[in-house]
Amino acid sequence: MNAKDYIRNLHYPNDGFITIAKNQKTWKQQYFDDINKINIRLNTKDTYVSQNSFINQSRRLINLNRLHSVYIDIDCYKKNLTKEETVHLLKEMYGEIPRPNFLIDSGRGIYYVILINESKKKLSEWQTIEKFLYSKMESLGADAKCLDATRVLRIIDSVNSKNNGKVKVLDQYEYDYSINEILKKYIPEIPKYKKSKKKKKGRPRKFVSLYNLYHLYASRIADIEKLCELRNYNMNGYRETTLFLYRYFSNIYHDDEEDALYNALELNKMFTEPLDEDELIKDTESASRYYKEVKYMYSNAKLISILDITEEEQKELSTIISTKEKYRRNNLRRYNERRDKEGKTAKEREVADRLDKIRELKQKKFTNKEIAEKLGITERTVRNELKK
Repeated sequence: MNAKDYIRNLHYPNDGFITIAKNQKTWKQQYFDDINKINIRLNTKDTYVSQNSFINQSRRLINLNRLHSVYIDIDCYKKNLTKEETVHLLKEMYGEIPRPNFLIDSGRGIYYVILINESKKKLSEWQTIEKFLYSKMESLGADAKCLDATRVLRIIDSVNSKNNGKVKVLDQYEYDYSINEILKKYIPEIPKYKKSKKKKKGRPRKFVSLYNLYHLYASRIADIEKLCELRNYNMNGYRETTLFLYRYFSNIYHDDEEDALYNALELNKMFTEPLDEDELIKDTESASRYYKEVKYMYSNAKLISILDITEEEQKELSTIISTKEKYRRNNLRRYNERRDKEGKTAKEREVADRLDKIRELKQKKFTNKEIAEKLGITERTVRNELKK
């Protein structure tokens, strides 16, 4: 298997932008919406590929297109383990964890990669699986900073310049995984918790709490980005607050201070009038100091107030919404659930079907009395329906 074949396996189906990155004196990224259009050498030093795809040429969480893999970067050398020992220990864990589609020699360590094909709507479940696998492989040297959906990993056939080790496949397993299957088999409390309408007494289990945390803050991050987009990135009067919240929510979600700061800097660049970078770092510093304690608790009402989010803007957001907007959505959902594809309720459909039958029988020369007897209704009903 060469590098392009591996990318085809990783990014099936190829319906978004793939990032190819190179770290040769400077960090450079290129984006391709078709694997066949990749026109750069992949078997060179320090060449990487995004593990998931994006809707445009920007490797940011809001631009996530599809989830193509679950992965763990294992720096086994930090635990004084050889790659052979690490592979052996991983194989002994199969049953507690899924057998991966690929075990890859990353040059100095091991990549554990499961192939999936899932909507980005599964991001919270995906992140919970990442954290679960990390907890299982932490003793092997799993990298806590490599658990985000925008990550790039080294491409097979490329070379790790740190030791000139070639990146290669060590083990391959043909199996089609899904997020729901992994949750059901390895973290069963998540699907049970999601389906249950009644709250159980006592403290939620560890990964249930993690799922709730990831779901909330992934939604918070996406809503901040969407709000900026709705305002055409003119955030004057709200820049410091927006960037602080963005960095804070990103810290909690990614548990990576460098990544959170990078995301805030990237969002700032998109503003019509960006903050000075030093000013941004200083003004949002506490977002990095206090995120592990989740010191700042923000209700939807508080966020709506400090960002002056209008009712029209709330209609485009997923979680930062008022009680009024929540009720509007619930009423709309219940309204839609009651209606079929033509927009009719069950009762309206019944009446329409009855009218069709009456007209059909009338065309066949049945009298009103005969139609009433045949359909079990009164002659008056027949006459009234025919008037329609």
